[in-house]
Amino acid sequence: SNFYDWKGDVPEPDWEFYERNDLTTRQAAAYFTARFKPSDDLALIVGSRLVDFTRSGEDDQKESGRLVPYAGVVYDLNPTYALYASYTNIFSPQSDRDRANKTLEPVEGNNYEAGIKGEWYDGLLNASLAYYELHEENRAESDSSGQPSLIINPYIAVTAKSKGYEAEISGELTPGWQVQAGYTHNITRNEDENKLSTWQPEDQLTLFTSYKLTGALQNMTVGGGARWQAD
Repeated sequence: SNFYDWKGDVPEPDWEFYERNDLTTRQAAAYFTARFKPSDDLALIVGSRLVDFTRSGEDDQKESGRLVPYAGVVYDLNPTYALYASYTNIFSPQSDRDRANKTLEPVEGNNYEAGIKGEWYDGLLNASLAYYELHEENRAESDSSGQPSLIINPYIAVTAKSKGYEAEISGELTPGWQVQAGYTHNITRNEDENKLSTWQPEDQLTLFTSYKLTGALQNMTVGGGARWQAD
């Protein structure tokens, strides 16, 4: 047949399904936020989401009137540096399934972060250093038990704690010279202090920079970047 006369029509395959799911998920939420400025150097923010969640079909899950609060504070040490801290509650429905083909319960937990930020050249250059902890219940991890399963890639729900710190800098070092760099260290462990998600590197370093040329080459920008990660 003539390829140029083909309209894209193909016979429908004879579909064969290894697994089939029939679920209906509904989620509704309302939120509020309040910001306070007790002094010129201190800023506060508090808020919350009110969540209604239902999942019906092969699985039944329900959460009504769930409050998911958060809060943050920033204190300006001087025009250049500021300290900050934040707290966030976690409630996140998920779609991963266990070996019995049942959807895992929503992820719940808390996230804490604290650090220092710096700003130079009227905001053209910014940097930050932060420490964080993430505590989770029902975190989905691949089920490597080898037990019989109704689905191809089953998961299990675990309790996990992630700890780490990160440093970032971005902006303009000198006129025309832009830079963005960051370093992250993170380790996640379960209740028995065994590492989880070991396919993720514990350490990552990135660096991207560009420079806008001047003179006869003023319409040209050169740049490059690199990314490194541990095992």
